Amino acid sequence: MTRIQRDGVELTEAREGTLMDEQENILGQLTAMARTFRRWIIDQSFRSQVGHIGSALSIVDIMAVLWGSVMRDAGTQLSNRDRFILSKGHASLALYCALRWKGLLDEATFNTYCSDGSRLGVHPEHFLEGVDLSTGSLG
Repeated sequence: MTRIQRDGVELTEAREGTLMDEQENILGQLTAMARTFRRWIIDQSFRSQVGHIGSALSIVDIMAVLWGSVMRDAGTQLSNRDRFILSKGHASLALYCALRWKGLLDEATFNTYCSDGSRLGVHPEHFLEGVDLSTGSLG
C-alpha cells in the first residue's frame, strides 16, 4: 500500500483505481455532512423561531469541507490545532452544526439553540468549547 496526500487529505492507494474510489468516498461523506447540516439548521431555526437561516445555509458546504476534511484537531485544546474564526457571526448555527458533528457539542445542548439560558446564541461566544473567538457584530 502507498500512502499519499492530495489537497490536504491523506489517502491510501492499494491498487490502480483505488485512489479514485477513496476520493469519491470522501466526497460522499462530505455531501452527507452538508445535507445533515442543512436539515439541522432548518429544524433548529423552525424550533427556535430565530436564526439567520440564509447566513447559516450559505456556508454549509464550506463548513462541511473544512470541518470534515481540512482542519486538524479544530475545536480541541491542542496547541497546534487549526483554529476557525466565524467572522460572519450571524451564521453561528452552521458552526454549531459542525461542533455537533465533531462530537464537541451534544444533541441536548444543540437543541437549546436560542432558548432562555442557552449557551448557543445567535452569535458564537468564546466560552463555548470549539469557539476560539466571539464574533457577530457587523458594525
